[in-house]
Amino acid sequence: MPVVLAVPASLEFVREARAEVGRWLGEQGVQDADAVYQAKVIVSELVTNAIVHVGEEAGGTLELLLYRADAGPVVEVRDSSDVRPEPCPLDASTVTGRGLAIVERLALAWGVNPLASGGKAVYAVLRTGSA
Repeated sequence: MPVVLAVPASLEFVREARAEVGRWLGEQGVQDADAVYQAKVIVSELVTNAIVHVGEEAGGTLELLLYRADAGPVVEVRDSSDVRPEPCPLDASTVTGRGLAIVERLALAWGVNPLASGGKAVYAVLRTGSA
């Protein structure tokens, strides 16, 4: 059964999202500290990206879903924008715009799916330390 959280479109929620993914992975039996840390970085980047790039357009809330798929545990962030995020190259000279490139490096897989009701779901399949 997936965990679904309404996420306020506020950067203050990012810490709570990180804690929630850590708790959830513990419940899933993931004990590898590096895998949990990487999952927290991924959820931080996905939630922050949605908040920064969608913001008020999302109606003030986003959805954070945590669930297991055949490929492994998944973090998914849903918002009301139809604009697909695109990763920027990792460049040490830039301060912003690297989040999806980081997700791309840390996740087993990531992607974007349009939602039938409008908007999109950005997901990442997490490493668990056993993969």
